Amino acid sequence: MNAAAKALILLTVSALALSVLVSPGSSAEDTSWTDVNSESELIEALNGGTKNIRIVSDITVTGDLNIPAGVRVLIPYAAGDTSGLKVGGETFRIAGSGYVHLTVTLKGNLAVGGELIIGGTIGNSNTFSYQGHTSAGHSVLVNNGSIAVKSSGSVSCFGFVRGSGEIVAESGSKVTEPVVITDYTGGDNLMSSHNANQAIFNRYSISNIRCPLQIDHGATLLGKVA
Repeated sequence: MNAAAKALILLTVSALALSVLVSPGSSAEDTSWTDVNSESELIEALNGGTKNIRIVSDITVTGDLNIPAGVRVLIPYAAGDTSGLKVGGETFRIAGSGYVHLTVTLKGNLAVGGELIIGGTIGNSNTFSYQGHTSAGHSVLVNNGSIAVKSSGSVSCFGFVRGSGEIVAESGSKVTEPVVITDYTGGDNLMSSHNANQAIFNRYSISNIRCPLQIDHGATLLGKVA
């Protein structure tokens, strides 16, 4: 995407703060990860003081979990993923079920005091109108329980969160999703609008979290532009 299109938008309306990030960098730096394949291994890692936990198999979590402050849990977009985010994919529209790498199903209550990353690939430099969409390998979190993002916590969703449960972002927490722009014009059209102080896009959504999402006063909703 042209640098002019990576506009900074800051919207503060009472309980909601929305920022569009200009940098497409990874959600977390490369580091060493402890891989887990089951609910029991995940619980053991969380209770054992492990700082970086990567889920590498489809799992269903039936009990309550707590991700403590300083701990990261990654659901990767592909084998070997260590960041949770790749920019530049394959599809011109939102990638379908054939691109799902992992599915994690949550049936209990999850408290996020650290960082939860649902990995995904966003954007496609060859598309004309669509930008920022999930465009290749990604993972899915099915939230059929509840997720509370605590004041020290963050959830970064570059894949998808679906399900019947709710996410509540408490004061001081952060939630990040891609900003999907559906009328990106590019080239001279974009620059003409930018130079005339006009909006460079009008149709967009922030919708990778597809279960109910509550942003409390003092929490921050961040949008990622590819």
